[in-house]
Amino acid sequence: MPRNSTAAVLAIETSTRAPSLALRLPDGTVTVRELDGEGAHASDLAPAIQGLLHDAELAPGDLGRLIVGTGPGSLTGLRVGAATAIGLACVVDADLWGVPSLAAVALAARDAGARGPLIHVHDIRGGHVALAEFIADDSDPGLAWPTGCDAQSSIRAIAYADLAAELARLAEAALIADRQLLERSGARPEDLDRALTPVAPRAAALLRLKALGAADVQPLYLRAFGA
Repeated sequence: MPRNSTAAVLAIETSTRAPSLALRLPDGTVTVRELDGEGAHASDLAPAIQGLLHDAELAPGDLGRLIVGTGPGSLTGLRVGAATAIGLACVVDADLWGVPSLAAVALAARDAGARGPLIHVHDIRGGHVALAEFIADDSDPGLAWPTGCDAQSSIRAIAYADLAAELARLAEAALIADRQLLERSGARPEDLDRALTPVAPRAAALLRLKALGAADVQPLYLRAFGA
């Protein structure tokens, strides 16, 4: 629980072009706000947070914890989300947690019935994909790293050309991946058959994944920014 068990919790997810916010009130009620537009991360995030709190009749000081998606994803989006969360947490003296954004998608797969090992393949451009490994079971929050290590070790970048071989090595795991990406990588037909349709990470899922978080918010860029 947050440092104050009666405090509200705000989740911020900005790793994709569809950023979102989720606010959990002390009574457990969750309110979600979706943002859209290419500039939503930089120009609309702070006003959206203010509006969400206003609609809930809360002040920023009523927040006891902030949870932010750490990616991988849009480099600009990750920077804006992390900076906003860190700054707000400092101002209101709230707990701060960073949660891998890909874990939110894995949680959606678990909710849809996936069990056992899960591999999330995410195109991060520049000739690389992010590969995230999870275990899905019936526990709360329902996900864990397969070896108990942290997100920096569990979510890694691999060369696009190496994806088919890596999937063959991890043949027992369910795949959360774009089928067109797998086809272009030369994945085997059996890999395509076990691929689940990915969904965008959402802030509401981050509220449920705080057990996978870390107090030190470090965006998962995975690759250098190409100017």
